[in-house]
Amino acid sequence: MKNKNYTIKDIARMSGVSAGTVDRVLHNRGDVSVSSREKVQKVLDEIDYHPNMFAIGLAAKKRYHIVCIIPYYIEHDYWHAVAAGIDRAAQELRPFNVGVSYLYYRHADKSSYKEACAVLREENADAVLVAPNFPRGDHKTHYLFGGSGYSLCIHRLQY
Repeated sequence: MKNKNYTIKDIARMSGVSAGTVDRVLHNRGDVSVSSREKVQKVLDEIDYHPNMFAIGLAAKKRYHIVCIIPYYIEHDYWHAVAAGIDRAAQELRPFNVGVSYLYYRHADKSSYKEACAVLREENADAVLVAPNFPRGDHKTHYLFGGSGYSLCIHRLQY
């Protein structure tokens, strides 16, 4: 039964309950009898059900905006390759309402980096990809984003 895209109606038919009951079980809302919940859960376990996050995003009709902060680059240098990889990923995610934009700063120029971070505060971003290229401890990204509401995950290259 695995490796098939099941609809709520499929799961309802297999469980012997209504589509509304399956929806309430999946989203953990409303009153569902213990018996019905167990029937639905048994089918979910049998088909190895996992929610499709892309489908959920599409159904919500939400657009996601990722901002990348990287150094200016010229063709064929390291950052050009990084941007090309990001662009390939963005192309694959475009059908799922994900868009990517860039903010650039001058390589190893802290004031330029701070300016790019300041512009970010005006962006309506859902996620931020940051590529600082300063020696360890020589930049204060967490201060630059302070109060922005973003959670940060920073990967720094070792120098």
